[in-house]
Amino acid sequence: MRRAVAFVAALAALVLLWGQAVLAGKIIPPPPPPSDGLSAPPIVDWGFKPVDVHVNGEWLSDSQWPDAIPYLDPSTNRTMVPVRYLSEYLKAKVEWYGDEQKVVVKLPDRTIELWIGKKVAKVNGEERKLDAAPVLRSWQTMHNPPKTLWRTWVPLRFVTECLGGAVDWTPPGEPSKSVARKGITCDRVEILITYPAPKQ
Repeated sequence: MRRAVAFVAALAALVLLWGQAVLAGKIIPPPPPPSDGLSAPPIVDWGFKPVDVHVNGEWLSDSQWPDAIPYLDPSTNRTMVPVRYLSEYLKAKVEWYGDEQKVVVKLPDRTIELWIGKKVAKVNGEERKLDAAPVLRSWQTMHNPPKTLWRTWVPLRFVTECLGGAVDWTPPGEPSKSVARKGITCDRVEILITYPAPKQ
């Protein structure tokens, strides 16, 4: 009987110590595995606002972005987009040079070079100023065990227009301009890309 009581007391003490370690941040309980694919970054936790992106009338919902979604950065009031997914969606190729912290977006007739943290880019070798610098961020997925992902976000309008597209937007509270959401009121910023841009 005494042994049983001692065992229960020891077990309770271990549970208490484990709980205190969790609260102190020394132990992170493993999260449940995701139901599908990789999890998107916690952009709300980062203080950013998610946006809706439409390309030629097609709504790219959050679930269509492989592992990172676009957001509105309130500090610059610019929409940032995962560079690889959008560029490849627009039929461009993307190359990453880690030693230079540089991302290159290519079409047959143009090359866009952007550097992490720099508000200067090059388009076909010509310098262009940016309103917002590209960023490289990491986060942990909801896998068990978690995976650490690194992704690059770039200013959506700059890259889209440099690739030959046009950009429009709709503020929250106004009717959507996209044929994919006709008659629906926007609950967050809506970005509309036309690619290639209409001829003037």
